Amino acid sequence: MSETASHAVAREVQLCPKTPLRGEDLSSLLTDLIRRIAEGVNLRGVVPGHIKALVTEGDAYAALSCTRPGQVDVQTSEGFARSNLRAPNLLLAAVLTLIPEERVACVVDENLELLLRDRRLQG
Repeated sequence: MSETASHAVAREVQLCPKTPLRGEDLSSLLTDLIRRIAEGVNLRGVVPGHIKALVTEGDAYAALSCTRPGQVDVQTSEGFARSNLRAPNLLLAAVLTLIPEERVACVVDENLELLLRDRRLQG
């Protein structure tokens, strides 16, 4: 049996929106982020691993996960969608196999930069 190395790329970012951001809006932004990352690392329509994000502020949280391009599963704390987030913390991780670590890091970083350029997240 041959072994294939998995590569993990993780990033942590403190988001600083200029005005409080509703949880449902941030969840939508993160869903788009993960979809773009999945498109950038998929092999013949398959994500060879998983991409996850966790955003928290106080007791409010959203956990997002993707193992197939175009499909992001989202779980949130009660009331997250209506929360007004002032400085949420984002943890983002991609654990993938069959793709060079440099490529995974590049795709994650490019798409994270796109997220941070969103006008709603400009502090």
